[in-house]
Amino acid sequence: MVEKKFVIDGMKLSYNGPFDVVAFYRRVNEWIQEKGKEKEIKKKVEHVEAKGKKIEWSIEIWEDVEEYARPIVRLRALFTDITEAKIIKGKRKKKVNKGNALIIIDGILETDLEGKWQQKPLFYFLRAITDKFIYKFYMNKIEDKLAKDAYDLHETLKDFFGSYKL
Repeated sequence: MVEKKFVIDGMKLSYNGPFDVVAFYRRVNEWIQEKGKEKEIKKKVEHVEAKGKKIEWSIEIWEDVEEYARPIVRLRALFTDITEAKIIKGKRKKKVNKGNALIIIDGILETDLEGKWQQKPLFYFLRAITDKFIYKFYMNKIEDKLAKDAYDLHETLKDFFGSYKL
């Protein structure tokens, strides 16, 4: 059975203004490629409403660092009231989207010890002691790297939206 530990829970980034949704997807994919990670699309939904489009995009970005540990960065992007707009950047007019964006980033550490330790109460106690004192330093290194990746993605997306501010 997989155990999930939330290292980063619900780090948010909100933006209101012009941006390009396709460029957002491209920038996230570039970040994934730079870090050498893999992604799994969990949800991609688009609704067209009277006020504009409503887009929900949820992915999990992960890498296998150990046989039993997998750090996952979960990205949920919620775009509402998306409409077409034109902005002037330099001397050119550019078609972009305009609306509200809410980005939620979670950092999850999945560990899978395959039930070896949960068979008997004595083993469960020994595992708790082992995790607390022996594997603590090793797991902290994985958690720190996961937190660093989540904050790096947050900063990358903040810079992305900052490039569209007028």
